[in-house]
Amino acid sequence: MPPPPNQEVAPITDTYRCNKSLPTPILDSTRRPTPVFPPLKAVTSVTQPL
Repeated sequence: MPPPPNQEVAPITDTYRCNKSLPTPILDSTRRPTPVFPPLKAVTSVTQPL
C-alpha cells in the first residue's frame, strides 16, 4: 500500500516541478517586476516620510 501512493506521487511531483520550473521564471520575470515595482515605490514613499 505504501509503494503505490509513493510511486504515484513521484511522477506527479516530477511533472509539477518541471511544469513549475519553466513557467516560474517566465511568469516571475513578467509578473514579478510589474507588481513588485509599484509596491516598491509605495514602500519607499512611506518609508521616507516615516
